Amino acid sequence: MNQSLIHRPFPIVTGLFLLGASLYFITHAAHFFSGAPGALGKYLSFKWLLWPHIFFGAVSLLTGPFLLWESFRNRYLKIHRSLGMAYVLAVAISGTTAVVLSATTAYQVNRPYAFSLHVWVAAWLFATGFAFLMVKRRKLKLHKEWMVRSYLLTFAFVVSALLLKLPFVQQLGSFEEISPSFFWMGWVVPLFVYDVRLAMGK
Repeated sequence: MNQSLIHRPFPIVTGLFLLGASLYFITHAAHFFSGAPGALGKYLSFKWLLWPHIFFGAVSLLTGPFLLWESFRNRYLKIHRSLGMAYVLAVAISGTTAVVLSATTAYQVNRPYAFSLHVWVAAWLFATGFAFLMVKRRKLKLHKEWMVRSYLLTFAFVVSALLLKLPFVQQLGSFEEISPSFFWMGWVVPLFVYDVRLAMGK
């Protein structure tokens, strides 16, 4: 029997950590909504894309833990479905705007930075799309697995941002030099660990 994360009770402490870290990340991104040129920087000409990207990204971060909380889903199935639709819509909007941002402002940093974002957002959109497709086909086990992958890709925004704020990480080089590596690390490593756990549980 598969003993992976999706078949175990979702620990409250895990959910609180995800929500707390997400709220910390969202709070520190709020300055972009001031509209001030100094706050927006390279995003000044693309603020109408940046704002929905951040807002709907925040929606996906905050709804995700409730979707993975199995006892919440079992008790409040209608709410679970509504939150699920909100999550999918939020990822679709945030991800679509990210596609444009990664094809424009990201190249002002460098090509490795932009390429890492291209792949990341593509994986994010595809994982969420597969999760939605599986539930529509009533393949609930696959739906749960793809939802975990989708949220790992969502939460990777928080992981990479927090890692890049650590003093010893910043000593490794400039933001332009190290950010692509930490972007990859933020989602590739968690996905690898998760799929290894799935394989070992079968």
